[in-house]
Amino acid sequence: MTAEETFLHIFEVIVDKSADELEHAGADCDTLSRGTFRNRITKSAVLRAVLRKIGSVADHISQVRDSLLAIGRIAAFVTQGGVEGAPHVNAQRMKAI
Repeated sequence: MTAEETFLHIFEVIVDKSADELEHAGADCDTLSRGTFRNRITKSAVLRAVLRKIGSVADHISQVRDSLLAIGRIAAFVTQGGVEGAPHVNAQRMKAI
């Protein structure tokens, strides 16, 4: 495996993992929504617990978003040949990731 292939594989793994985490967060939000609104929960203690869980999911989504933004900046930098002596990275494959 070349340096470029290894680098691109690392990017693929990071993006795939982030996508899985976002999918899981979406499922958590769907579950919370169904449980709260379909069951017409009115007990304040239960609603507070739901709000805490929503806050936790939102924090996690924010962290994933920040990571993906950083990855995007790194990808742009690398595809523009920003590192002297670094192997050339296939810009088309990077965009596909």
